[in-house]
Amino acid sequence: RGIKNASGNVVGLSAGGKSIYLAKPRKWGLLGDSIASQNIAVPTINTYYRGSGWLIWAMARLGWPADIQMADNYAAGGATTRNVIDSQIPLLRAANAITPYDRVFISVGTNDSANGNSLSTMIAEQLELIDAITGMGITPVHIGILPRGNDGAMTDAKRKNLRVNDFLAHYAATTGRLEYIHGCHESVANNATAYGNALTSMMDVNILH
Repeated sequence: RGIKNASGNVVGLSAGGKSIYLAKPRKWGLLGDSIASQNIAVPTINTYYRGSGWLIWAMARLGWPADIQMADNYAAGGATTRNVIDSQIPLLRAANAITPYDRVFISVGTNDSANGNSLSTMIAEQLELIDAITGMGITPVHIGILPRGNDGAMTDAKRKNLRVNDFLAHYAATTGRLEYIHGCHESVANNATAYGNALTSMMDVNILH
């Protein structure tokens, strides 16, 4: 048997050529807050696409083939890192036992700083989350804490976010236990102001951030 090329000639095994392997898409998931949950529409909404925002950029950056279905998105609006550890990790663990995940994207932290969590607590919980994911044999992929808030000045919360992002980038580079993608926030940031909202047009369900 073989596969016909554009000229109608058989190539592959029947033609004495090399075997052709079609790579199976790797299973990827999502954990985090609304910035993660809105990159795949929730089941109650009929729209289902990934053509905008940071997720499609990140998937292309890491290489195809890969697949994320709505059922693989465990993120929830308003979630903190502690919420992800306590509520989303158990769901991921149960699903991973049936069909293992290759990678899981993490987008969480903005609600932590907004709630007044200390920098040390934010970093400790990020590490706890990473440990939980790697303990399942899954590679965590962090996109950093994305921009949030419509103020035009640097706030204490945003300073914490930047410090956590710097820590995560260094941790990924020095330990090999995490993949950190620089610049994902630029795909959703409203650069009309210095520290503006994540653009609603880059979220599937267009909810203001």
